[in-house]
Amino acid sequence: MLVTLLMSDYKSTITANFKLFHEENKTDIVEVSNVFSANLNDNSPAQSLCVNSNNFLCNYDLTKPFNFTSQGLFFDIDVTFDNIGTSLWDGFVDDGTFNSFDGSLFSLENACNIISYPNELRTQCCASFIPAPKVTSNYPKCKNFRSRWSILNVDDNYSIFATSVVNYTLEDNAVSANGDFNGPANFSCEYSFNNYGISIM
Repeated sequence: MLVTLLMSDYKSTITANFKLFHEENKTDIVEVSNVFSANLNDNSPAQSLCVNSNNFLCNYDLTKPFNFTSQGLFFDIDVTFDNIGTSLWDGFVDDGTFNSFDGSLFSLENACNIISYPNELRTQCCASFIPAPKVTSNYPKCKNFRSRWSILNVDDNYSIFATSVVNYTLEDNAVSANGDFNGPANFSCEYSFNNYGISIM
């Protein structure tokens, strides 16, 4: 995985290679290497790369490879230039592959993900692919999923205090959700999907 970040507001750029070491039923290891960074004003390098995953780790010597473990959880990698930090990567590792923050998959037909913000351009490209394991059974995919929960009032014979229902729909590679919350007006709930939440009032 080759990741490039260009920040026009701070006139800086950084590129880095991510490599995944994956073994079935074991903890994944991500290696960050070949880091090139430059403040385009004075050509000075970035000061650090920090990973927020299971724990918070920083690398202050960007000339050396940097390893961390990922257990299928969302992680982000931040880069710091002149005490100004920004995100280089938002995403997760799942089933032996990198996935972008929105859950989109990299493929031969769609090897790059380009994210544009007002003063920032982030490009993430998968640099190598391996064949996916063959599916042994042809199970149908779940296209619709419903999640429901209730909060019970133990002081009132376990009466229902609040309930929420969310219906998820999978269409192509996009997941949409709509929901309902029934409870006191000053309460709300939040659902999280790949660490990106939706609030329901």
